[in-house]
Amino acid sequence: MNYKSVNLSILSFVALGILQILWGQARQSTGVLFDPGGYRLGYGDEVQIMVFGEPEVTTAGKISRKGTIRLVYITGDVPIVGLTAKEAEAFISKQYYEHRIYRKAHVLLKITKYSAKEVMVTGKFAQTGPFVFPPEVEAMDILEVITRNGGFAEAAKTSEVKVTRVVHDKNGSNKKEVYTVDVKARMEGDVESKPFMIYPGDTLFVREKLI
Repeated sequence: MNYKSVNLSILSFVALGILQILWGQARQSTGVLFDPGGYRLGYGDEVQIMVFGEPEVTTAGKISRKGTIRLVYITGDVPIVGLTAKEAEAFISKQYYEHRIYRKAHVLLKITKYSAKEVMVTGKFAQTGPFVFPPEVEAMDILEVITRNGGFAEAAKTSEVKVTRVVHDKNGSNKKEVYTVDVKARMEGDVESKPFMIYPGDTLFVREKLI
């Protein structure tokens, strides 16, 4: 018996168990918001789409700013943004059926590259620049974002963190909203309120405190 191999297998099993526990705890955290249905396709994601037994229709591309993708044999763009991979596969199969291309297409969609879900961090933070969410995360509490980004610089006025957000209304126009968050009070446990969630596209700014 190779005891070295046995020991490595045991260590691998233990490590996997620890990762599963930590992952479960992360998903239960109130500071991180996951989409319960799984990852949904976003603008700029790169995908490969295949139909089983039909290699000539295999296509690869980036989801456009309109949320669409081009498919072989189908005229016009097909909207898939906001769908899970499984939902997109079923929708594309339906498109091939409705366009009388295939009676029952077995579609496989693979995400080859995720678009970056970024929050811009500026001012007196320990690190400035883009903070990137994991692909499956929809939003994070402001404390979670700041902590994962390395915290504040020493001179930061932590009681006044500005969050700028672009909001899209039903008419298709955009407007900016600015929120002031007392992160210092939240860190000290003085504020009993729901988490303040940060979404991709937000900008965080904190200025230097006056001495």
